[in-house]
Parts: sequence; structure tokens; C-alpha cells
Amino acid sequence: MTYFRMTFLFTVFIIFPGLVMAQIQHGKVLLSGTINYVNPGGDAETSHELGLSLGYFFSDKTMVGLSVSGSRSNGYDFDLGLFGDVRTTTASFVQRNYIRLGEESKAYFFLQPGVNFLKLRGTDLFSGNQIEGQATFISLSPGFAFYPAKWIGFELTMTGLIYEFGSGDDESSFAVDINPLSPSIGITFLLGKD
Repeated sequence: MTYFRMTFLFTVFIIFPGLVMAQIQHGKVLLSGTINYVNPGGDAETSHELGLSLGYFFSDKTMVGLSVSGSRSNGYDFDLGLFGDVRTTTASFVQRNYIRLGEESKAYFFLQPGVNFLKLRGTDLFSGNQIEGQATFISLSPGFAFYPAKWIGFELTMTGLIYEFGSGDDESSFAVDINPLSPSIGITFLLGKD
């Protein structure tokens, strides 16, 4: 690092100390957008997902909110038994429990339990018929957040444990889907007075 860069960073940190301390605290509002892209290659599924979350910090470590996401997949999805153009929409009630990493309030690990309602549309892998379906599941997802400034941060979230409730003739199912090669990457804004 050059002398001028070091001098600039040191000056910024001295003049604007609020820029180096994240302000996760009671009363803040979290607004977050995420993106996920998966392309394993071959005939496997290629998937794009966009999400938006809005939450409120009820304490310095706990956020409760709503999340909405939509995804579009092309290829084969053997888990869902679908192929071709598969579209899903998910609405979730989520909670985040933050654990600070290190002495500074910049990096956090969080667990995000959620109750999720999924709607999907695609082509059945075996019959070739267009189908629409719905599912309800609970999830527990791990993630990391980094706040280089007091009002903006970056997050990385992975799918974690999933328990899907069966409906009708369907059976309930449990899955562990932690794939470090397919995280959701997002940007977070913390709104509200200090």
C-alpha cells in the first residue's frame, strides 16, 4: 500500500470515526437486497434468484422482518421433479440473531430462522405436464454480515436446514442444503437515528 493511500485512510478514520463503526442497534430498520446465481454446468440446473428483506431491530442483536424472493431455473431440478423453465416465489417471516465477531462492531455471524411460503410453476419431469404447486417450510440459514460503514453492509447467506410440511398425500421432509459454492450475496442498509 502506498504512502498516500495509508495517509488518506488514516485521515478518513480520524475525521469520520462513525464510518468505521457499524450501528446494529435497537430501533434500526434493515433493508436488504440479495442475489444468487448457480450454474453447475452440463444438463444441471441454472438458477437466478433475487430477494428483498425488510426488518426491525427489537434489540441490539435481534431483527424480525419479512422477506420476498423470486427465482427462475432452467435445466433439470430433480429435487422438485421439474425441468425446463421453473419459477418460484417465496414469502418469509424471518428473524436474525447476530453474534459480533471480534472487538469491533463490523463483522457479524447470524442465524436466520424463517417460516416460508413457496409457490412454484414448471413442467413435470416425468409426465411433461405444466404444474403449479405450493409448499410451506421452516428453515434455519447461517450467514455473515460485514459493515464497513455505519449505515451500509454486505452479507453472505447460505441455505441451511429445511423442514417442509407435507400436504395431502405428500410426506413431510427434512433436508440439509449448505452449499458454500452457492451463497446469496447481498447489500444491507441500516436506517434510523443513532
